[in-house]
Amino acid sequence: MKQFHNDQQVRLVNPPSRLKGMQGWTGTVVRLRRNDNGAWVRMDRILPSKIRVFDDPDDTRFCHLLLFPDECKPLVPITHK
Repeated sequence: MKQFHNDQQVRLVNPPSRLKGMQGWTGTVVRLRRNDNGAWVRMDRILPSKIRVFDDPDDTRFCHLLLFPDECKPLVPITHK
């Protein structure tokens, strides 16, 4: 995958070592980062506490991870009209 798109559903296929054991997890892109081509992805599962960036369960970002396109593949191909 070359880049993310907002609201895109993705699967983690090539996780970095810090996310060992999370291959196959899915999530939705919620915020693009143009400076490094990454994106904040809201994962569909609760994250283990040791890797959470935002630790408060009441925070809406509780399940967000910073991911990069080479770590993911799209679940549904993006079509542009």
